[in-house]
Amino acid sequence: MAGNEGHALKSPHSCFDFHHVADIIKYYFTPTNMVKWGPVFVGFILSIVFPIILKSFVPKGASVLGLFLAGFVVGLMVKGGALEGFWNATVAGAFGGIILTILLSIFGALIGGIFDFFIGFFSGIMVVIVLLLVSMIFMGIGGAIGGFLAGDWGFFIPTQTIILR
Repeated sequence: MAGNEGHALKSPHSCFDFHHVADIIKYYFTPTNMVKWGPVFVGFILSIVFPIILKSFVPKGASVLGLFLAGFVVGLMVKGGALEGFWNATVAGAFGGIILTILLSIFGALIGGIFDFFIGFFSGIMVVIVLLLVSMIFMGIGGAIGGFLAGDWGFFIPTQTIILR
């Protein structure tokens, strides 16, 4: 037990340190460390461009494959492991859903007045929910794979030193 006095949660029979787990959780769930807006914006643009390009090659699965590839590119750009790649790709997909909601609301108001504005707004909210789920599945998986390949080869391994104490 010598040398173990300062760590109340560390078992004398293992080298597992619960303080390290707490540091990793604090690192990953601090919003400034999670979202990298450059790759998110690129992922948003690619989630529009890739399905259009792939539609001539793969007519039936172009949108799904395009979202997956856009998420994969975001994960490669983030270089922070699978979790950061997943999160940034999901934010890129949600950003697309939010933009679509705004466009539906504006065009609904321009075409049909205030009543169609509210219809566009509420249907846009439903689109955001559906697109968030779709992006979490397809862009998130692609981002997790890309982040894993470009990152530190670990799921919970941060890219920089954690100094939180």
